[in-house]
Amino acid sequence: MLLSYIAKALRSRVMGSELQTKYQRLAQEYAKLRSHVDVLKKAVTEEKSLRESLQESVREKALSLRKHVQENESLEFRNQQLSKRVEMLQDDLGSPLSRRKKKVGGGAGGPNAVDGVVGTVSGDVQTQELAAKIAQNEQLHLKVSELAHESQKSAAALQTTRAKLESDMSSFSEEMEQKEREHKTEVEAMTNNRAMLEAKLAKYSSELKSLKNTLQREQELSGRLRESSPIGLVGSERQPETVRRETYAALNVPVVDAKLQGRVLVSLRASLELVTSFATQLSTLHSYLQQRCKTYPIDTSTGVQISTVNQKLCKLLHSSSSSYTKPLVSAFSQYSGKLHANPYSTPTGSSDLMEFALAHRRLVAYLDTLTPYLQISLQEECGESVCGVQLTDINMQISNTLPRLVAAFSTADNYLSLLARGPVEGVSVASLPVCLQRLKISIRDLHSVLEALHNLYSSKI
Repeated sequence: MLLSYIAKALRSRVMGSELQTKYQRLAQEYAKLRSHVDVLKKAVTEEKSLRESLQESVREKALSLRKHVQENESLEFRNQQLSKRVEMLQDDLGSPLSRRKKKVGGGAGGPNAVDGVVGTVSGDVQTQELAAKIAQNEQLHLKVSELAHESQKSAAALQTTRAKLESDMSSFSEEMEQKEREHKTEVEAMTNNRAMLEAKLAKYSSELKSLKNTLQREQELSGRLRESSPIGLVGSERQPETVRRETYAALNVPVVDAKLQGRVLVSLRASLELVTSFATQLSTLHSYLQQRCKTYPIDTSTGVQISTVNQKLCKLLHSSSSSYTKPLVSAFSQYSGKLHANPYSTPTGSSDLMEFALAHRRLVAYLDTLTPYLQISLQEECGESVCGVQLTDINMQISNTLPRLVAAFSTADNYLSLLARGPVEGVSVASLPVCLQRLKISIRDLHSVLEALHNLYSSKI
C-alpha cells in the first residue's frame, strides 16, 4: 500500500510538472500570437489605407479617362463637321470650274480658272476681315468719345469746385478786411478816449493844486476835532456813543465806521488776489492755446502747414500777457495800494480806478477781437478727420459760449466805467448802491460763464 501510494504521488507530481510545462508553453505561444496580432492589426490598417488611396486614384483616373473620351468624341464630331464643310467648299469650287470648262472647252484654260476662283475666295475673306476691322474701329471710336465725355464732365466739376473755393476765399478776405477796419476803428476810438482822459487828467491836476490851498484848513479842523472828543472820530476802533451835532456839523467832518472800513480793505485784498489769479490763469490758457495752434493739426509725417487763421490767432495770443493782463493787474494793484494808504478817501471817481477801468476796457476789446479767430480755429479743428463726433460737439459748445463771455465782460465794463467817472460824469451818489449791485450781478454772470468754459475744456481734454 505504501508503495502504491508513493507511486501515485510520484505520478501525480510528474503529471503536475508536465501540466506546468504545458501551461508555460501555452503562455509563451499566447504571447507570441498576441504580438503577432498587433503586427497583423497594423498591417491590416496600412492595407486598408492603401486600398482607399488606390480606390481614390482609380476613381480619379476613371474621371480623367472619361474626360479624355468626351474630348476625343467632341474632336471627332468637330472633325466630321470640318470635313463636311471642306467637301461642301470643294463642291462649290468645283461647280464653277465645270461650268467654265464647258464654256471654254478643252482643258487649256483650267488652271487659270482655278486661280481666279481662288482669288475670288481670298478676296471675300479679305472683305470679311476688313469689315471686322471696321466694326472694331467703330467700337474703339465709341469708347474714345465716351472717355472724352467723362473727362469733360470731371473737368467741369473741378472748375465748379474751384469757382466755389475762390468765392469762399474772396468772402473770407472781405471778412478779414472788415475785421481789420473794425479793429482800426476801435484803436482810433481808444486813442481818442486816451486823449480825453489826458485832458481830464490835466484838469484834475489843476484842481489838485487848488485843493492844496485848503489842506492846511482841513488839518486845523482835524486837530480841533481830536481836542474836542476824547473818543475820537477818525481812526477809532469804535463809533462814539454820543455826538455833539452842533459842534461837529460846524466842522463839516464826516463820521467814519472803522469796522466797515476794515471790511472794505479786506475785500480789496481779496479782490486783488482774485484779479491776479484771473490774469495768471488767462495768460496760461492763452499760452496753451498758442502752443496747440502751432502743433495741431500739424502732422510731421504729412507736412501739413499751419493755417492763416491759426497764424493770426498765435500772434494775438502771444500779446495777451504783456499788453492786457499785466496792465490790468498793475492798475488794480495801484488802486488797492492807494486805498490802503488812505482808507478814508473816496473809492469812486479816482484816477487810479479810471486807469483800472481803461485797462479792463482794453482787455474786453482784445477778447472781442480774439473770439472770431478762436471760433474759426475750432471750426477748422472740427473739419479734421481725427476729430470725432463728441469732440466736434464740445468744440461747437465752446464756440457758442465765447460770445457770452465777451458780453458778460462788456456788461461789467459798463458799470465799472460809471464808477470810475465819479459822481460828476458817471453815477450819482444816490444811484451808487444800485450800480454796485448790478456790477455784482454782472460779475456773477461772468463767473458762471467762466465755470461753463472750464467744464467744457475739461471735457475736451
